Amino acid sequence: MFQAGDIVQIVSCERDSRLVGKRGYIIDEAPPFNGLWAVHGLPGFLTANSGGFTANELRKVGHDPRRAPKPKKESKWF
Repeated sequence: MFQAGDIVQIVSCERDSRLVGKRGYIIDEAPPFNGLWAVHGLPGFLTANSGGFTANELRKVGHDPRRAPKPKKESKWF
């Protein structure tokens, strides 16, 4: 499974073969219910900046804690 902030590489893609080999990062905070992980930050001029990919189309290559969502501060008023 992946976590938010994980850097992943696309190993296969049925929809667009130009994305194979490109890297992006996971933006989902929880496992998706439909099986598609949201990947953002894909480089390229003619390709989309983000996309949805199944787990077997992705390979984890690292983790960037700056890309992970920041914890929410609890309000002292509620």
